[in-house]
Amino acid sequence: AALVELPASASAAASAAATAAHESPGAFASEAMTPAIDTSARGATAMSSLFVWSSAVVVGLYAGSEASVGSWTPVYLERTTSLDAVQAAAITSAFWAALCAGRIAAAVAGLRLSSDRLLTVSEAAAAGGAALVLAGHGIVSLTAIGLIVLGFAFGPIYPTMMAVVTALSPRAAGAAASRLGVLASVGGMILPSLHGLL
Repeated sequence: AALVELPASASAAASAAATAAHESPGAFASEAMTPAIDTSARGATAMSSLFVWSSAVVVGLYAGSEASVGSWTPVYLERTTSLDAVQAAAITSAFWAALCAGRIAAAVAGLRLSSDRLLTVSEAAAAGGAALVLAGHGIVSLTAIGLIVLGFAFGPIYPTMMAVVTALSPRAAGAAASRLGVLASVGGMILPSLHGLL
């Protein structure tokens, strides 16, 4: 009896499937051909891309500001103080030396501070250094101190931003780093000219 019932059950199942396919012929084809769309993954990719591009813009502004300070400081000092070209160049060299020291210090500080904290401290110090430069208009000592503080604070920003962005984009770290590098170059090319107009 069992041997007779099994084929009968299979026949009934096949008949029901055939009836359903006849009533809705596109249902099975639609289910088979329509790919699954992972909307959450697509949204995450869009947000990641937005984060990378916005970070690249910030890096571009930073790189342009760094290049502007390094390019225009000698002219600024010669026009606003009694320094000659050699003395103005020496203070500009102090800015670049402080920037290098800031990069080295960032490598040490990064062992104890989080990347977010290091960026926050660096940006706050950079704002303070820029304020000193503005307040020291025509005063050699105050301007020089402001430039050294600014350079030291600038040091950690680029490498820390690069580390943060690539760490948060593990599946596309190379592309993220490329975007940051491109916008940094664009900022370094354009902003010094715009600052010169000011």
